[in-house]
Amino acid sequence: NKLGYIGLYDGNISFLGDDKLAIMTNSEVLILDLEDNEDAEISQRISNGDHMYVRRLIGDRYGKYIVSVFETAVCVYDAESGTLLHEFEAPENMEVQSDDILFRGAKEFILIYGSDILEEEKADFEFRVMDLETGNMITQFNVPQGRLAAVDVAYDAVYVAVNGDNKELVSIFDTVDDAMVYCYDAKTGAKRWEHYVEEEFINQIVVPYQDYECFLFESYAQITALDAKTGELVGRFGFSGTITEIFPLQTPDSYVVFTKDGRRVNFIPKQNYNVENVGKFVA
Repeated sequence: NKLGYIGLYDGNISFLGDDKLAIMTNSEVLILDLEDNEDAEISQRISNGDHMYVRRLIGDRYGKYIVSVFETAVCVYDAESGTLLHEFEAPENMEVQSDDILFRGAKEFILIYGSDILEEEKADFEFRVMDLETGNMITQFNVPQGRLAAVDVAYDAVYVAVNGDNKELVSIFDTVDDAMVYCYDAKTGAKRWEHYVEEEFINQIVVPYQDYECFLFESYAQITALDAKTGELVGRFGFSGTITEIFPLQTPDSYVVFTKDGRRVNFIPKQNYNVENVGKFVA
């Protein structure tokens, strides 16, 4: 109520560490102090400057940085002082892919640029791993064009899933283009492996922890497991209902799979182990 109506939507609100909240409006970013868990007070206001078309706000888990994503620019601020640290402009005829910007540890984050929506000739996606302290680029690599399905990072790798760019696709019953999954070295940008997926639409990927061997991707009611180091097929596993989420457990290569029809399944791909937990959950 104190803030008035600011038109909140998914993407323009983010936690900063454990005790602050950042909210983006059309003109500024508001930092709210949540330390006492009662009244949230505005502790900082950061102007958006000349930028318009706010697309996303991202805070890092340590509460140190705020990243404001616009259509053709990304601004990085110090969360304590509100100082603008870095401003990155998109290359000509390209836009920021706002849903796929990721922090990597405490000092790095990944910028992704794609073709302007009005461009007829689509260019490859351009990935840049940036140093948050200096603003310098650590490495850069390109990913073939398509529909960017999912991007995530592991301790030393960047995983990318790209669906086919079937412009006639209007429902899941239409013919689906082929998809690709890629693994890149996070330090050098070198491609480690790629995996071709015939006539599937990838919804999500699950990256391995440091000592895990499997990499997973999901397409509606099916999970495909790949060897995380080589990209070779481990197995394909069907489920009776549409998969909503996959969570890795602390036991290496063990997962819990949730489906839309209320099933909760323990899943170990390399052992072909798939056991449903008795009892429903609320999706």
